[in-house]
Amino acid sequence: RKMQTITIQKNKLPEEWEIKRLGDIARVTSGGTPSRSKLEYWNNGTIRWLKISDLKDFYVKDSKEKINQLGLDNSSAKLFPKGTILFTVFATLGDVAILDIDATTNQAISGIFIKDKKEINKLFLVYYLKSLKETWINKSKGVTQNNINQTILKETLVPIPPIQTQQKIVQKLDAFFESYNKLKQEKQKAKEKYEQILESAITNLISQKKLPEGWQKKLVGDITLESSYGPRFSAGLYADKGISTVRITDIKEDGSINYDSIPRANLPDDKIKPHLIQKGDFLTACTGSIGRSAVWNREDFPCIPAAYVIRFRFNDKILSDYFYYYFKSRATQIIAKQIAGGTTQINLNSTKIKSLEINIPPIDIQRKIVKTFRKIEERIKNISENFNY
Repeated sequence: RKMQTITIQKNKLPEEWEIKRLGDIARVTSGGTPSRSKLEYWNNGTIRWLKISDLKDFYVKDSKEKINQLGLDNSSAKLFPKGTILFTVFATLGDVAILDIDATTNQAISGIFIKDKKEINKLFLVYYLKSLKETWINKSKGVTQNNINQTILKETLVPIPPIQTQQKIVQKLDAFFESYNKLKQEKQKAKEKYEQILESAITNLISQKKLPEGWQKKLVGDITLESSYGPRFSAGLYADKGISTVRITDIKEDGSINYDSIPRANLPDDKIKPHLIQKGDFLTACTGSIGRSAVWNREDFPCIPAAYVIRFRFNDKILSDYFYYYFKSRATQIIAKQIAGGTTQINLNSTKIKSLEINIPPIDIQRKIVKTFRKIEERIKNISENFNY
């Protein structure tokens, strides 16, 4: 199935509004990438070259990479002037921004140039194109290629009110987003404040030299009943049926687990039984995403860890959730990375984790600490979800 263009019902628009194709009201062109194998196209580059990851703000002011004139002359890249509307057509669909600089782009970004500025207000067109992002994403589901080609983009229908109406719409949207962005900044400050409170509280737990009565300083190895890596097996053993195998990529940065993304593997019993995860087991990455960790909280989901995930099972002196907060703290991660081996690729094995020190309060205090930390995390999560636009 191919990607389809977006349609508009004329009878739902005011009578004085028109509907035109984007290609009729604007010139649409794509960027390009100079050959990566020819360093002479990139060395000492001064011409900004944009990728999708550079389109973070409404106005684009810089790029991570630059090309030189030789690269521009020997590729399909084009130098777009300041004020060009940018539209992403590949992978991340429908992101829209305006160039605040002269720049080139790769082929995943199209440049849009309004033909008659007396007919079309640039910001009106930008706001309209931004409003289509979710529609493009929905249309891309199930298609063979997740991209919008030039033909489809040019065929996109645009509702066009009189220019005065466009200006009024832009004024209202500008005012809304100005208020929205101010509130978003305030919420971001609040989020950072709670993150600092959480990190400070965890650091205080770790750094205490004189422990309160009933607390103990232990090595992680002293509280570990068992630890193991997941089994190694070939990619060809992944299947629709079999044992679920949680990978590093299934563990999110916030410590939650994406159970829907966990694949299955057709493995023999001797590779499953020694590695089965129990509720309360602590899982962490041993390479790459060091610090990515979670506590397994399912009893109805038979699963084993993948090869680069370490499973820890602790004794009854410590709660896995308490250990999770200890381990994810910035202070512990700095120490963990210092003792980890590897130069190009950091490796943190179970032996090194067991050598870490941890301050352990009585179980009832651990529960109170975990409850407090969860409340702070819940506030952080609520702030993020309410302003994830």
